[in-house]
Amino acid sequence: MPELGEDQEPERALSDVAFTPDVIAIDLAFSKQGEGDHELLARKTVYVDLYEDDSPRWREHPTHGRKVDVVAIDVGSIDVPLFTLPVNSYDEFVDFEPVVGDDAFVIGYPLGLTGGSGFPIWKRASIATEPEIDLDGLPKVLIDTATRKGMSGSPVLAVRKGIARPRGGTGQLSGDDVLGTSETFLGVYSGRVDDDPLGAQIGIVWKAAAVAETVLYGLRGSTPHGDP
Repeated sequence: MPELGEDQEPERALSDVAFTPDVIAIDLAFSKQGEGDHELLARKTVYVDLYEDDSPRWREHPTHGRKVDVVAIDVGSIDVPLFTLPVNSYDEFVDFEPVVGDDAFVIGYPLGLTGGSGFPIWKRASIATEPEIDLDGLPKVLIDTATRKGMSGSPVLAVRKGIARPRGGTGQLSGDDVLGTSETFLGVYSGRVDDDPLGAQIGIVWKAAAVAETVLYGLRGSTPHGDP
C-alpha cells in the first residue's frame, strides 16, 4: 500500500498540495429514539488516528505488504447501537464461487454522491478476469465498470441470478443449491487501471481472501509518518 493519501500506481499524492492525512473519519448509522415507540435513523462521525507516536497504526497484508492496496485498522469501541455491520456478517450471503462474467456491484459514493440519507450508490459492474487467477502475482481481480473518484475502499458484491451452488458442492443439483438472486463478498475496490474515465473502464478489486488475511494476520504498516 502507498502512503495514505497517495495513488498506488504510480505512488503520487491524491491531493493537489500533497496533503497526507493523519486521521480517518468514519460515518456510522445508528438507531435513535424518537417520539413514542418510533426509532429514527441517525448518523455519527467518529475519528480514528492513523498514527501513534509517528508509527502507523494500520496493518498491511502479511505476505505482499503495501503491494496490496488494502489495510486494516482497529477503530476501538464505539458506544452507539449501530445499523452498520461488517459486510461478511450479512446472513443472506451465499458463499458461491464467482466466475468471469458474473454481475457485480461496487457500493460507494462516486464523486461524493449519495443515495439519500447518507446511503451509498450501487454501481453495476461485471467480473472481467478469472477470479481464481492472481494477476501480477497479487490477489486481485478486474471488473468492467465506469467507476469514478470517491469509490476507493468500496465493498464489491458478486451477484448470481438463477442457481447458486455453495463452494464445495458437486456438479449435481442438491438441497444446498440456492434458487433466485444470490450475493457474496467479492472484495474491495481500489481504483482503475488508468486515469482516463472514458478509457478502458477497468477497475481493480482486491479479493475477499486478501482482506481477511490482512485483518487476521496483517503486519504493522511499514510507512513512517512523513516519509515521501
